[in-house]
Order: sequence, then C-alpha cells, then structure tokens
Amino acid sequence: MTSLDTEVRETTAVSEGAQELLIQKREVTRILNRACEDPRFCEELMEKGIDALDEYQLSHAAKAAIASGDLQWLNDNVGELTQKQLLFIYKRHGTSIW
Repeated sequence: MTSLDTEVRETTAVSEGAQELLIQKREVTRILNRACEDPRFCEELMEKGIDALDEYQLSHAAKAAIASGDLQWLNDNVGELTQKQLLFIYKRHGTSIW
C-alpha cells in the first residue's frame, strides 16, 4: 500500500465520519421538531424515552440526549436549538415520569 492509498483511505474515513455526524445532526433536529409539532409523538417520547426512538438510526448517546433532554449534549452535537425545540427540552425536564 502506498502513501497515497493510505491518505485516500484516511480521508475517506474522515469524510464518512463527518457525513454520519451530519446525518445524525439532521435526524436529531427532525425528531425535536416532530416532538414540538406532534402531540402523540411527544407523549410517547415522554412515556417511553429511548424506546420511542427505535425507528431512528441514531447513536445511543443521541437517543439518550433526546429522551432525557440533555441540553448540553444537544448544544454540543447539534448546535443551538430553536425556541420550539427548547420548549420541548424544558417540558421534558418538567415531567415527573422519570
């Protein structure tokens, strides 16, 4: 294997990793938006936590952050949330189910 082959493989691995993070960021944003707009989904998420996210291709950390309302993780990995998304997070923190 040449130096160029190694460099191409490393670049491809970095690109794939960056792409996975971008896809996860979009998916988390989509879930938060759905939780804001779909009362049934929001209720299911509040009651079932991570189990309500089985159909989504996300890391366990992402699912846990959504289900628990981990604002620090969400800000670090997704970016600044909208007011509607923050409302869901604050609502999540206010539930007594957990």
